[in-house]
Amino acid sequence: MLHHQHKKKRFTIGFLSANVAFDVESLLFQGMRQAAEKYGVNLVYISQLENENLDSFKHLSDLHGMRLENNLNKSDNRLQASSKYDKLQTIVKNFAIDGLIFIGWSKDAEDSNIHLLQQAFENIPIISVGKDIDNITSVYTHGSQYISELTKHLIEEHLCRNIALIAPRKFDKRIDRFIDTMQAYQIYDQNIVIDKEIEGINDSVMRINAAFNILFNERQADIDAVIVMTASEGKYALEYLQDRGIRVPEDIKLVCYEDHPSIAYSSPSLTTIDYPFEKLGYSSGETLVRLLNEGKAPLLTEIPTKIVYRDSCGCSINSAPRFEYDTVFYNSENASVVDLAAHLSSLFPSLNINFDKVINTFLADIKEEKTDAFLPILQDELKRHNHEYRETTLQEFINALKEATFPYYSDNELYNIRAEKIWFAAKYIVKDFSNHQTILDFISTDKINKVLKAINQSFMSAYSLPKIIHVMENAMTWLKIPSCFLHLSKNEQLHDDSLVFSYYDDETKNISEKQVADVFAHFVNRKREERFDLVVMLHSLNQSETALIVMEPGENQTNTLISYWVQIIAALKGAFLMDESQELIKKLAYYADTDPLTKLFNRRFFYRSLKSAIKKEQPFSIFYIDVDGFKPVNDMYGHAAGDDLLQQIAGRITFILGKTSYPLEHELLYGNAKANAIFRLGGDEFTVLFNSTDPIEIEAYVKKLIRFIELPYSINGQHKSVISCSVGISSFPADSNDLESLLKKADTALYCAKKLKNTFQIYSSIN
Repeated sequence: MLHHQHKKKRFTIGFLSANVAFDVESLLFQGMRQAAEKYGVNLVYISQLENENLDSFKHLSDLHGMRLENNLNKSDNRLQASSKYDKLQTIVKNFAIDGLIFIGWSKDAEDSNIHLLQQAFENIPIISVGKDIDNITSVYTHGSQYISELTKHLIEEHLCRNIALIAPRKFDKRIDRFIDTMQAYQIYDQNIVIDKEIEGINDSVMRINAAFNILFNERQADIDAVIVMTASEGKYALEYLQDRGIRVPEDIKLVCYEDHPSIAYSSPSLTTIDYPFEKLGYSSGETLVRLLNEGKAPLLTEIPTKIVYRDSCGCSINSAPRFEYDTVFYNSENASVVDLAAHLSSLFPSLNINFDKVINTFLADIKEEKTDAFLPILQDELKRHNHEYRETTLQEFINALKEATFPYYSDNELYNIRAEKIWFAAKYIVKDFSNHQTILDFISTDKINKVLKAINQSFMSAYSLPKIIHVMENAMTWLKIPSCFLHLSKNEQLHDDSLVFSYYDDETKNISEKQVADVFAHFVNRKREERFDLVVMLHSLNQSETALIVMEPGENQTNTLISYWVQIIAALKGAFLMDESQELIKKLAYYADTDPLTKLFNRRFFYRSLKSAIKKEQPFSIFYIDVDGFKPVNDMYGHAAGDDLLQQIAGRITFILGKTSYPLEHELLYGNAKANAIFRLGGDEFTVLFNSTDPIEIEAYVKKLIRFIELPYSINGQHKSVISCSVGISSFPADSNDLESLLKKADTALYCAKKLKNTFQIYSSIN
């Protein structure tokens, strides 16, 4: 078993995200936060958010009535596993993470990846949550066992015989247990198990529609019950059946896996397996802390759960739960209140309730030492902490409290009567509190969604990094995020030169100032002095740029932060795409204005440049250059040799006149070519905008050009003196301030020069 040799003052544990789209990760993280707070350790949520996760997240956000709009590039390839773990190793190192929790049903835990995960983090302990994995410390729930129990319930309690199953996205033991149970009752029908038929469909609505279309339309199946594997699919299955005019549960029983307010308060409410995500998160955090502190922990920790029977299978939502006595307390007449409180605290670690106070007040009430004090105190305890307590958890707490205190009044008939009245009222207080909390949650979610929508609209018009940063500054206050750091870099090293946004202590830090250049390191070092929770999310924007954000969640659920991060990614990709598009436009414009053979500017761009130069009213001259003797070379040696000769000529013109050419200015010019106002008009004709009208300077450069042009050239491997050039020159504004007239005068001067060849003629010198 791996453990640290040097015990730290405060450990930091990490939670490796599998698919940020699922609500279950928020519940797992919430449980881990409670454990981290209790044991005084730091917690870092790590997500390598890639585009396949983003697609899923868009769909699952519908469960909360929210759709995110983004312009993410769906064609990006997913990073290879080895590269992924390299990035994660860097994050683990940067945040000095001592141990890591990963999700047991994720791709990280698949046979092809688990060894990579173990190799990447061989120096720190790792724990699987949600599924037991060989030779790895695991905290899990036997979900398949409850699928079997739920199937038996439909068969025995509701006499169902044709039970359809819409299988999960990935094959697991739950399918086997369903099949085994149906076969045990000799009623298994493969025709109503939908699995491979909808493989590859990730959208829950599409999966449900496709599955029911196969069952009802293609196979004409006569079913009396259906089991689906997620709360969201349960919600959409109910909508589908009701839209089709099928009554639930009268015509078809509908049950699912996982609980959620959307199915607990649907009509009818859905029977489901209450998978204990929050308890799993808490226990995995607790187990990892124990492993770090003691160097050992149980290899396997099973977290039990239960089936929540509701209206959709034909059971009543208000049916009383079975009351089971805990033999430890029932037989322990001398158990103290302190013992009872400790026992309840161990059963319900996520409930931050003063168990001593609650127990003492209850016992005083039934003995009439106090009058009706217990119920108000119970309400105050529930309200005071403002936790998102789930109704099932609270009902379990009331049942456990009733069971634990029963020995104190079991032999007194009067106390029993008073106790039963209190428990009856407590049950409805819990139910009302849970309903109230659910309503508040929906109101809060609606408010957050409106804020996220407003932020998203701002991001949609932010096509540059400064504008994106401005939107982020406002979002910090709107979402009440305590701190946030955004890095853009070529790798995942959190160097200050990659830090583009820094926010903490209720203000954005100016990272360009020297005194706060090390703001991120300063923040992390300061936080190490106190306990912290951080959310770290990574995304590859393109082949070279990586974005990494570090946030303190505050009171936000991870889904809210992920929604915000998805928007930032979309904005960053839009900004990068805009930059790339502008760069592409520049390149295309350059190529459109360039002669492909000589790489000089072409006739089209010459006229635009000349017009622009005239508008600036700065003196310049036009050199019209015509090559003498080019056609015979082209005819004798071929077009390939002719093209090569033109390239050599262009190089010589650029060498002699490049630095003295007119300084071109145009927003679409690309690279160093903007310094050379040299053009190939076509064939063997060239022109130059010369940055002077001084006759002496013109004569000096043009003579140098003519001498240089007539030097030998390499033609088919041999040096030959075969060509010369003639040059005609006109000047602006001395000869004309009109474009056409200026060109005509340069052409006239060239005509005069060509009569003599290998010379030049200035228009103003013509008699």
